[in-house]
Amino acid sequence: MVVPPIDKPIKTSKTKQGAGLAPIELPKKPVYLNVREYLLSKAELKRVKKYPLWDIPRGTPATELVRARRELSDSDKRLIEKRQQHEIRRIELNTKWNELRQKEKDLRESFLKYSAFTKENADKRERTERKIKDETLVHKKLDQKIHELKHLYNSMNETKENLEKYCNDFKFYKDFLELVVQNSKEFKDVQSLLNRYETLAGVRAELAERQARDLELLESTRAQMMRITEEKNYALINFNTKVAECQIRYEKARACALKWESALSNVKKMSEMKTLEMKIVQDGAWNLYKAICARKGMDTTIDRENTEDQLIYIKQTLVDLRKIIRIAKKRAIKDMVTDEPISNEPSIEVVKLFNG
Repeated sequence: MVVPPIDKPIKTSKTKQGAGLAPIELPKKPVYLNVREYLLSKAELKRVKKYPLWDIPRGTPATELVRARRELSDSDKRLIEKRQQHEIRRIELNTKWNELRQKEKDLRESFLKYSAFTKENADKRERTERKIKDETLVHKKLDQKIHELKHLYNSMNETKENLEKYCNDFKFYKDFLELVVQNSKEFKDVQSLLNRYETLAGVRAELAERQARDLELLESTRAQMMRITEEKNYALINFNTKVAECQIRYEKARACALKWESALSNVKKMSEMKTLEMKIVQDGAWNLYKAICARKGMDTTIDRENTEDQLIYIKQTLVDLRKIIRIAKKRAIKDMVTDEPISNEPSIEVVKLFNG
């Protein structure tokens, strides 16, 4: 809180035991005149303070190129894995086809045996029919699996084509890097060029970070040194001034001890009177606030110790009453001009102003 300005402070001294200490300074200005300075200090404390953001590094085409290279390498690895899986599935499919052919051959042999022994044994015929039905179901299941595998094969071919297209899109960068390696004697292959770039990029980022950190540390140290130097200079000046003032006060106090003792007693009496007056003002504000709330038919919502809010509320009520009086005068003049009887009912605008 900002200390309000005071007019002609009264300097007092301690008793003989406290001689040589700083004097007590009490304001002669009434407390209610310092409300404006108090509100301005509160508003200053609530003011939002914004600080500038540090510079944020941005991405570069070189880093995007390295990222694309890494994604291309990962895509190649995934393509090789997919091809190996496709080869394994193809072998499994060929094995199943061989098994299916063998089963088909066995089925034909069973049909031949069935036509040879149809008349010999009815039981064998029934068993053969059941076997044919079972084999038919197995054949359907195998056909369904073959259809699924064909669909999977087509999807894998589509994936392969997409990957090849993706690789062709980035082939330009590969050719460019190979051309750089051919024209330069420092690099043996593309990987050495990329490793060199990553090393230089890492060193650059590290140096930039170190430079920013050193500059920040230097700036903070310089600001701290300036602040400390300024504070110490002000403190030294204040101490010298206080020493001189204390020396003068000590010489005067030794010659005027009785005078200052009487002044101290007067100040104590004045302080007690000011405290009593402040208490009377607070009680008066509280009683006036209660009377206004009772007149409006409202409950007291402000704490008794919160004298500032009570005075603000009383001020607002007085402003509203002035508006009501102004409206009443206008209405009276209007009624006198129009020769209409004056109505005792308050207008809606007056009621709104009075009720807050």
